[in-house]
Amino acid sequence: MFHFVKALAGAIIFLGMGLCAQGATGWSHQAGKDVKWYRVSHVGTLVYATDDAVVSLDPESGRELWRRDDLKKVAEFNVEEVNGAPLLFIAMNEGKINLKTRLLALNVLGGETVWESEELKGHMVDVFPVYEENLVVLVKTLYSMAKSELHLTAFDLVSGQKRFETEIKDKADLYKSESSGKMFTRFDLSGHAQPVAVDGVLYLSYAGIHALDLKTGAVKWAQKLDMTEKSFKKTNAAPVVVDGLVITSAKGVLRAYDRETGAERWKSPDFGAGVAEFLVDDGVLYGRMGGAFEDGYSGEWQLKKPLGVVALEVASGKVLWRYDKAKDGLTNMALMPDGETVLVADAKTLIGLSKAGEELFRKPVEFKTKGPGVAASALKVGLGGFRALKKDASAGDAPVAIVTLENGTAVVRGKQHILAFDPKAKDVAWATEYEAPGVAGWQKLAMAGIQGFAYTVNTARAANSYRGTSENSWANQQRTKNIADYNRFASKRFSATTQSGMFRRLPR
Repeated sequence: MFHFVKALAGAIIFLGMGLCAQGATGWSHQAGKDVKWYRVSHVGTLVYATDDAVVSLDPESGRELWRRDDLKKVAEFNVEEVNGAPLLFIAMNEGKINLKTRLLALNVLGGETVWESEELKGHMVDVFPVYEENLVVLVKTLYSMAKSELHLTAFDLVSGQKRFETEIKDKADLYKSESSGKMFTRFDLSGHAQPVAVDGVLYLSYAGIHALDLKTGAVKWAQKLDMTEKSFKKTNAAPVVVDGLVITSAKGVLRAYDRETGAERWKSPDFGAGVAEFLVDDGVLYGRMGGAFEDGYSGEWQLKKPLGVVALEVASGKVLWRYDKAKDGLTNMALMPDGETVLVADAKTLIGLSKAGEELFRKPVEFKTKGPGVAASALKVGLGGFRALKKDASAGDAPVAIVTLENGTAVVRGKQHILAFDPKAKDVAWATEYEAPGVAGWQKLAMAGIQGFAYTVNTARAANSYRGTSENSWANQQRTKNIADYNRFASKRFSATTQSGMFRRLPR
C-alpha cells in the first residue's frame, strides 16, 4: 500500500518554487500497487507510475485527473517533459529478443495521446527535447548490450512527423536500466551528461563528443573518448559552448574543441575525480570536482575525492586555481549577483570563493530537526550526493543543492530543511523545516538537484524565452482552450499560498 499526502506533493513542488509546511496532510491517495516513481509535472500536476499504469493527480485535492492502464512498467528515465507545451513524452520498449520501441506524446492535462510514432526496431535508451528546432529526439540501440552504437530519430514536437534519422557509430557505454527484470538486463544512457543544442547543432557526449546538424542529422565532426568512470553515473558535466569552443569533461580531464572543425584546442590535467558541473563567467570556466556518485549496477553511492572547485582560462585551458578543502560532500556551484563570488557548500558549511580562489567567507549550516528525525531507512544526504545508511537514526541534515533567485537570494535545500542565504549580509535570511518524503523519491530529486540543477534551471529559462517567439509551433497551432487549461494548471502549484499554514511561497 502506498499513500500520497499533500505534504509530499508540496515538498516536491519546491523545485517549482513552492514549499510545504510541516506535517500538513490534506488528502491521501492509495495507489494500489507499489509506486515505481513520481514527479510533479511542469504544470503542477502529480504524475506517478506503477507496474500497471501511469496516473496523474491534482496535488491540491488528490483527485485523479487521468489514468493510462495501457502504459505498463514505464521506467522514469523513459519519460520526458517539454516546458512550454502541455506534453508528456513516454517511450515504450517492447520485446526481449526482437526489440521494438515507440514514442507517445500525451496531453499532460488530460492523458490522451496527442501523437504516436511508428514502431521502430530497437530499444529506447534516451529521449530529450530540442526547443530551438521544435524537436524531440529518441535515441535507441538495436540490441540490448552494455556497449553499443546509437541510432537517433528526431520527431516534430507538435505533429510527430519524423524529421531525420542518423547513426553514431562510435560505441557508447550504457548503464543498467531501472526497467531491468530478473531474467533480462536492459540498458540505457541514464548515466551520461545531458545533450546540448546551440545554434542548430546538437552536441552529444555519450561516446566522446559528436556534433550533429539539427536540420539534417548529419554528423559534422566527432572526437571519440572513453567517457565512463567504471559504472558510476553522472560523473561528467554537460558540454558548454563558449567563445568558439566546445568544452567537455571525461574521467576528470577537461578538453576544448574548435566549434566548427572539432580540432582539439587544449587539454587539462587530470583533476583526480569526475568534474560533474561547469559554470562559465567572464572568460573563466569553473568546474565542480568530485562528489558522491551512484554505481549503476549495485545502486550504492560512493564519495569521490578531491572535493572542491577548479578554475581554468576558457581560451587557453590554463589552470588559474584549485580549491579542494570541502569536506564530506559538495553541492552544485552558484554565482552570486556581484559576479565575483562562487558559492558552494560542503556537509556543514556554506563557502564563498572569490574569482581568485580565495575563501571570502564560511558560514556554518545547521539544519536541526524538531520532530522525530529521519527514519532508519532514510537517506543520509551528503553534498554532491547521498548514501543509504540502514542504521542512521540521527536527526541531522545537510545541504543538497543551491539555487539562486532573481532577487539574489541563494536558497539552500536539505533533505527536510530549506534556508535562504542573503549574499550581501552574508547571513541566513530565514529557514524552515518540512516533512521529508520517502527514500525513493528523494533519491531522484537529490540526484536531479546535485548532478543537473544548473541544467534544469537553464532549460526552464530557455523554454520561457522560446515560448515568447513566433516559432513556437505548439502555441501557434493549438486551440485557445488548451493554452488556457495549461496556464490554469501551471498556476495551481502556487494556489495554496492563500491557505494559512499549508504552504509558503519563496520570495522572488
